[in-house]
Amino acid sequence: MSTPLTGFGRTIALYNLVAEEGPVTITEIVGGLNVPRSTAYRLVSSLLDESILYRKASGEIDLHPSHMAKARRSIDRLTFRQQALPALLKLRTSTNLAVLLSVQHEDMALCLARMEGTSYHAGGMEEGAHLPLNAGAAPRVLLAYSGEAFIEKWFSRAARGSSAQHVTHRTLVDLEIIRRRLSVTRSRGFELSTDDSHLGLSSIAVPVLSTTGGCVAALTCAGETHLVMRQEKVDVIVEALQKAASQIAADMRERGSAGNPPWLY
Repeated sequence: MSTPLTGFGRTIALYNLVAEEGPVTITEIVGGLNVPRSTAYRLVSSLLDESILYRKASGEIDLHPSHMAKARRSIDRLTFRQQALPALLKLRTSTNLAVLLSVQHEDMALCLARMEGTSYHAGGMEEGAHLPLNAGAAPRVLLAYSGEAFIEKWFSRAARGSSAQHVTHRTLVDLEIIRRRLSVTRSRGFELSTDDSHLGLSSIAVPVLSTTGGCVAALTCAGETHLVMRQEKVDVIVEALQKAASQIAADMRERGSAGNPPWLY
């Protein structure tokens, strides 16, 4: 038996309901949230006051235009995460390493999914956490494949001190070094990282590419440095990562979503 939602939980449930199914009527909110009509009115009123929702001329409730794009991106990301999980599980099983799926969110890399290695917790980025695009293998993959216009804007912001951030004392922040690393990443198709996003941790990341060449996400294997960075191990991990990334891209094509996802725009 599910636990009834109260307070903040009901507010979030209302937001999700409208984001996924809106515009909706008060009656649909009552049914969707299983709350009294008076409670539905109160919840709607609180989000109307904050300009998160608005009432259409028809009387239906919808997301305020300023929130629609953000809500749609969130839903699309969660759908993509769910679709990628089988490939992530196979990758984790074949490498015994922690596996992460990250997407770009403005000047940050956002971790959508993480599966632990089979015998230990590798540390590093958790689900829902962010890293700056200069710090770590996955963030630099996302930056490398983000397109020339965005890259130049990123470097311009970094030159003013707003983009390239220290996470550890070994984080890459020298802009010329970062620029060269991005070029190497695009040339070889993967990026390496040791200690620059989490001390004692190494990672290897590859892009998940759409049919139009946009970077949908970065796929990462991470673990203790001695488990990841031996050359013969790097080759095996890169091959496994690229196979998994190809599988995710193929799954996108089968679902008719092989182009750039909405969060790239």
